[in-house]
Amino acid sequence: MFTAVIVDDEARNIALLSYYIEKYCPKIKLVASFSKKKKAVEYLCSSKPDILFLDIVLDEGSGFDILDEVNHDDMQVVMCT
Repeated sequence: MFTAVIVDDEARNIALLSYYIEKYCPKIKLVASFSKKKKAVEYLCSSKPDILFLDIVLDEGSGFDILDEVNHDDMQVVMCT
């Protein structure tokens, strides 16, 4: 089982990606989702999912800004836009 987090500033994108993960990826457990960059950074500094689904354009800055702020060495990062 792999853990995953979604970061996207649009709720409908989070809902759609969550639906597809739950329906087609039984080995992936979605443990959190965030629509705000600050909340995502706080979470990712303390918890390390196996997979990070990351939107490029966020409410404040970009997904690349998040990658600059957290240690993502042990995460698989999937850029979603």
